[in-house]
Formats: sequence, C-alpha cells, structure tokens
Amino acid sequence: MNKGLLKIYHPEETLRYTLQNAFAKAAYAQGQYLLDAEFCSDDSLDHVDDDSLQYKFPQIELLIKDIELSGEDLTLQTLELSTEDCYSFIELDIFDDEDSFVTECKISFTKENKDSQEILVCKMEGMMNDFYRLTENEIPFKLKSYCNIAEVQDGDAYEDS
Repeated sequence: MNKGLLKIYHPEETLRYTLQNAFAKAAYAQGQYLLDAEFCSDDSLDHVDDDSLQYKFPQIELLIKDIELSGEDLTLQTLELSTEDCYSFIELDIFDDEDSFVTECKISFTKENKDSQEILVCKMEGMMNDFYRLTENEIPFKLKSYCNIAEVQDGDAYEDS
C-alpha cells in the first residue's frame, strides 16, 4: 500500500520515490515528548526512465529521532530545523556508501479522513545534499506521507499499522 511520496527536485529531473513504510509517533521519555519517525521508499523502478539518476539510488529512507515536541499531539506541531538540528536528528539513508544528509527541514502534521478512517498526514520540505552528482549544491525535496492514528499507549501517539 502506498504510504506517500518523496519528491526530490534535482536540476536534471524530478525524482519520485513511493513510500512503502511511514511511521511517526510522539514518544514520552525522560519527562518530555520526542518525535520519532521513519519514511522508507520501495525500490521499484517501473516508473523511471532508463537514464534516470534514480537508477543509482533506487531506495531512500529518512529517519527522524528524538526531536523535542511541545506535547503529544503531533497535529499541533510544526517544526523548523536548522542545518545543525538536521545533522543531529535526521538520518538520510540512500543504501550506498555515498554521504547523504538533510541540511534544512520543515515538518508539519495534520489529520485527514481517508476512506472513512482518520489518518495522520506528515509533510516535510527542505534541502539535501546532491548525492546524485556529488556537487556542493543543495537540492530541494518534499515528502507527504500517511500514517494511521493509533490509540495512545505508553506515550506513543501515532504510528503506522
């Protein structure tokens, strides 16, 4: 099932990664709420042209760990992360030896009804290094993902089912 889409706006082409896993929760630890999230694409290349940059990096994963939140309800949160924050809290895995990282990012959450079920929508936009061409340039990206809303248990607020 499609859990969302990650678009990377490289100057040569727009790369589209379909998310197969999407997970976000507000976890309570050490007296504060922390955001933990994971967004992983599938490695399908059916939609990609033969000469696409995406062939070298068919799968991408974004991991967000331990970003401090103001409360457990993610829908009330908009987070703007500096370069230093991104280096500390966001891991960009391209399943390769090349260095990859997010350099700035804005994350927001809303609720939507989809097929008569309430879901959590996570939107991210920001910049990442150009690991495709190994240039000094940063390239923009946008992500929109869908997570099911789970009952709050042990401080976990939202997660994928």
